[in-house]
Amino acid sequence: MLISAHLDLSPLSYIAGTLIGNPSIRVFDGPAKFGHRQIVSSTEALAAHGIEPIPLASKEHLGILNGTAFSASVAALALNDAIHLAMLAHVCTAMGTEALLGTTGSFEPFIHDVARPHPGQIESAAHIRHLLEGTQFAVTGEEERNIKDDAGELRQDRYPLRTAAQFLGPQIEDLLHAQAQIQLECYTSE
Repeated sequence: MLISAHLDLSPLSYIAGTLIGNPSIRVFDGPAKFGHRQIVSSTEALAAHGIEPIPLASKEHLGILNGTAFSASVAALALNDAIHLAMLAHVCTAMGTEALLGTTGSFEPFIHDVARPHPGQIESAAHIRHLLEGTQFAVTGEEERNIKDDAGELRQDRYPLRTAAQFLGPQIEDLLHAQAQIQLECYTSE
């Protein structure tokens, strides 16, 4: 936590300086989507938006500077991106299953919910199964075949497809753990 605390002090001190209207603090002003923002002093930026500088009483400065607010906010943004990438991995797995004419059987509940019931694996298989509902390309039912009848065909899906839930599952669990930690940090006060 020592490193995290040091990383927070500098950005939070600039925020505190901006709030009190310290003229030596310079900030970006103006909405980025309407062109270039200007760099102006914090007093100019506050005045341009009709905001009075906030006078801080004793120890209020420490309340703003102390803690891990900055690194927790950056962690929340990174987690958001990671969750979106995990969902994209599920979509790509479902699309890959269809593109390679794979089977939905690799994501059946018995394999994940009963035989190897790891929470992330269960969730991952359920996501992929949901994405493959109504598929026109993936094999949804399997018939028993004799080895003589399937010459030149795969006996099972390629390894990356059939084990996708087992691969993505621990990542889902890590993301859920990170989310719990970041929520705890963001929603509790020091």
